[in-house]
Amino acid sequence: MFFVHNRVETIHKTAERLRALVPEARFAVAHGQMAEDALEQVMVDFVAGRWDVLVCTSIIESGLDIRGRTR
Repeated sequence: MFFVHNRVETIHKTAERLRALVPEARFAVAHGQMAEDALEQVMVDFVAGRWDVLVCTSIIESGLDIRGRTR
């Protein structure tokens, strides 16, 4: 599942609030100010099922390729 939060400054705080609400879910954060390698790894892990919820900015609307890529 994607949870879109468009403020990089508060995205981690938002992810923490969501973790408190749903502690059994696995959360990751992704945004365009992340290093390219770190962002790619989060996306690869999300596609692989290592995360249940991706808290992200509208970067997901920009065409990130998540079609089953694995390393």
